Amino acid sequence: MFTGSFYSYFFVGLVLLALVVLFYLRRNKQSLFTRLLRKKALAEAEAVILGIQLTGLYIKEIPQAIFQIQVTPERGKNFVVEIKGALPVSDFPKVQAGEKIRVRYNPYRRKEMYIVKKLQSSQKPAGNPLVQQQ
Repeated sequence: MFTGSFYSYFFVGLVLLALVVLFYLRRNKQSLFTRLLRKKALAEAEAVILGIQLTGLYIKEIPQAIFQIQVTPERGKNFVVEIKGALPVSDFPKVQAGEKIRVRYNPYRRKEMYIVKKLQSSQKPAGNPLVQQQ
């Protein structure tokens, strides 16, 4: 009833289906692996805010700012990174240049950084750097 050509078409179809499934699983497995690797690879370090500059853009009515941050890792050299983030107007006087913070960053992509917490400083804040003091 079936000829030899049926089995050859069936075999070719089965091989093509296996290749499609293999490439699909490989792609998803690789992206899952890189996500897990990226989460595990985050390093924590102390950092100092060097400067804050408002960009003039708003994200959901919250002004966007560019932060210049100098990170002091436990191993390796210090590095400076500029990151963009939303900074509410009410928090702008609280966050000033020279403050020490704790950050988590990806050593392979240093711009991928998260602020963990603000460290307690023994100094009194110097005031808003945009306002001239008399």
